[in-house]
Amino acid sequence: VILVGHSCGGACIAYALELYPKKISKAVFLSATMLSNGQRPFDVFAEE
Repeated sequence: VILVGHSCGGACIAYALELYPKKISKAVFLSATMLSNGQRPFDVFAEE
């Protein structure tokens, strides 16, 4: 499986990579949100 994500879709791709690392062969982030290790997809939108 190859995943391509743009904008907020990058957070979803990163989460999918954590859940299914053996099923995803490539991930392409196009101007996308990137997550840090251990960060959940909607943490990037949470208020500090």
